[in-house]
Amino acid sequence: MRIGKITAKAIIECVEAIDYLSSDSKKPVTSEKIHEYLRMSFEYVNDAIEVAILMQFVSNGTKLTLSSDG
Repeated sequence: MRIGKITAKAIIECVEAIDYLSSDSKKPVTSEKIHEYLRMSFEYVNDAIEVAILMQFVSNGTKLTLSSDG
């Protein structure tokens, strides 16, 4: 399945990465951290995060966090 130019798999990988990276509460989860963790292109990660935010899986405040749906 594709949402725009992003696959559902990429969105899920980003949501899982946010969940994993947020377990260390000392470091804020940013798109740069997710990019480093997943080793995907920066544009691809940003697009996947944007869709995850639109789908309300992720909340974007001072750091990325999972919503209750995520």
